[in-house]
Amino acid sequence: MGEAASERDVQAVCVVGELGGTSDPVEGYRTVFRGLGRIGLPAFWVPGAGDAPIAEYLREAYNAELVHQFLRGVHGTVAFVDPHVLVAGFGRRGQR
Repeated sequence: MGEAASERDVQAVCVVGELGGTSDPVEGYRTVFRGLGRIGLPAFWVPGAGDAPIAEYLREAYNAELVHQFLRGVHGTVAFVDPHVLVAGFGRRGQR
């Protein structure tokens, strides 16, 4: 994924929804966050309704942001890619 981003002059990456996506959501979060960290670009993500319980998601997102200063979760908040581009993480409440 990093090579494709470099070839296409990508400036930032945004991932939306169902980040856990496996039988072990914590490992799913870690896999996504490690992958984004390896790319080395500003990266933003918005979790999906299935990314619950929220405490597990928030713990892993917080740790990823500490390790990789260019990663930002936007769950119920916003983050700026640059002064002209904003990523917003607001959605409807899930059924879980």
